[in-house]
Amino acid sequence: MSAPVPFGLLDAQTALRSGAWRAEALAEWCLERARATASLHGFVELAVEPTLAAARAAQARWQAWQTVPASAPPTVLNGIPLAHKDLFYRPGRAPGCGSRVPVPALRDCEASVLVRLRLAGALDLGPLNLSEFAYGPTGHNRLLGTARNPYNPDHVCGGSSSGSALAVASGAAYASLGTDSGGSIRTPASWCNLTGLKPTRGAISLAGVMPLSMHMDTVGLLARQAIDLAALFALLTGADPSDPRTANAVPWDGEAFASARARPIRLGVIEEWFYDDLSPAVAAGLDAARSLWSGPLQARVVAVRVKALDQLMRRARTLLLAEAWHTHRPLLERHDSLYDPRVLQRLLVGATIESGEVQDALAALSVSQAGFVEQAFADADVLLLPCTPDVAPRVDASGPEATADMLRRIDGITRCLRPINYLGLPALSVPAGFDTQGLPFGMQLVGRPGSEALLLALGERWQAATDWHRRAAPGLGLN
Repeated sequence: MSAPVPFGLLDAQTALRSGAWRAEALAEWCLERARATASLHGFVELAVEPTLAAARAAQARWQAWQTVPASAPPTVLNGIPLAHKDLFYRPGRAPGCGSRVPVPALRDCEASVLVRLRLAGALDLGPLNLSEFAYGPTGHNRLLGTARNPYNPDHVCGGSSSGSALAVASGAAYASLGTDSGGSIRTPASWCNLTGLKPTRGAISLAGVMPLSMHMDTVGLLARQAIDLAALFALLTGADPSDPRTANAVPWDGEAFASARARPIRLGVIEEWFYDDLSPAVAAGLDAARSLWSGPLQARVVAVRVKALDQLMRRARTLLLAEAWHTHRPLLERHDSLYDPRVLQRLLVGATIESGEVQDALAALSVSQAGFVEQAFADADVLLLPCTPDVAPRVDASGPEATADMLRRIDGITRCLRPINYLGLPALSVPAGFDTQGLPFGMQLVGRPGSEALLLALGERWQAATDWHRRAAPGLGLN
């Protein structure tokens, strides 16, 4: 193809719609990117023939519409190459979960989110690498190899959705589904210069997804820009009979998204706790972001205070650890020797938590959310918070031989992220800068329950005023 390679998901849709690219050629280009970056350990396997067959079917739908333009066009995802974390059930294939531990097979099970994507004509290039059972913030994996950062392969991608970030950042996929139980979308988004959405609890179905923590889990989305996530989220949100947690999910409101693009906005900053222990580069990047928001972007930046933050953090940690242990207890009883030792250690910590602490964390869920929302959003529409406190660490320094100082840093990676899962709030990570080594980092915008349209509109506004997200990894070749 002589036309430039499309940068984002909607750019790809425009190219397919206009005929500048054919679906099969775009699929081939993405598959070649996956092959070219195989040494970075992004894909578990490539579904080459199914992908190309689906691409031919998608192209036929485009051609049928181009022949009769008055007919309804194919969906925005028709023929778009995607790839997803190996935590989702696919027809005839249980998720590998990055582990030697065998996951229960479910006959004819396909994750509800993958069904929606398939019916919309999206391509699925294959399952992606991850931290074992989605339980690690760096993305290390002893079985599959640790996914390496496309901006510097000596560094990690971040976990647990490490392969998802690598696939999108390296150009092999235009978006990816992962999961976020305590930062597993936002961490790799921050470290791989991507845009990542952790939705409101219950906004997207978890049916057919290997669980970790019943109350903390969410299906999350990764893409290169916020406008692409809006198209993806619009398709995936809404009630699913297979997952009762989605009963109150609100369908996508396109009018709210459009109106939010230019509305006056109040950005709240919680200095206490959230802004502690940031690296100089991240601290400077967040200062610059606040200046841009309060200047050219004409937002009103306000200080926000929230009571009992330490208690909130403890409850988030308690619930994640305890529910992860509960989820894995049946597998541990039969296969404990097959787990990665570091993952096993994290799971066993959950077994030591007193039942009273767990009941307290569960009982306080709705009260904590209501109290936080009342305090944090009394004078603010959205919160502007750090995402990760530093850029991605080196693979060797953060592996099994990590020093005590590095282990402390690893423990702090998700300190600004886990509480948002506990509260069930939506959060959007957007690129916010690079350090002196050329490693990226992001910031997160956090909103009230159900405010994804506002967050994504603000993400689009931010990316219209900055070019961080367009600074592709070396050799990516996107325009």
